[in-house]
Amino acid sequence: MKQFLKKSLCAAVVFGGVCSAACVPTHPDYMNRMSGMKGMTKQQLVRAMGMQPTGIYNVNADTQLVVFMQDKIEEVPPSANITFEDPINIQGYDNVPQNLFCKTTFVMQKGVVVDFNYEGNACSYSDME
Repeated sequence: MKQFLKKSLCAAVVFGGVCSAACVPTHPDYMNRMSGMKGMTKQQLVRAMGMQPTGIYNVNADTQLVVFMQDKIEEVPPSANITFEDPINIQGYDNVPQNLFCKTTFVMQKGVVVDFNYEGNACSYSDME
């Protein structure tokens, strides 16, 4: 229930026209990089992100949300926290696919980035390499 409320609150904050990085876990390196993009035009933002946006949404005549989504599947070893009905040796199990993603939404007003929000389990420099 807490997770649902947290995501709902975050969505309400974003779609209300104001974003806050407080909606998601803190990744200082990613936050610093994204903060440095405030004041950029859309063209500068696309160049800095190194990819085209996955979505652009007009909120009103002066405000746009520009969304960048990165994801990949990575194989990870089985968790040591796995529990089974019968004790077994988990060394023989294959790696487990894990979906890594980072969704970053920039708020642009009058053509300039004024704020951002991000969510995901791979929002750092090294996670998406």
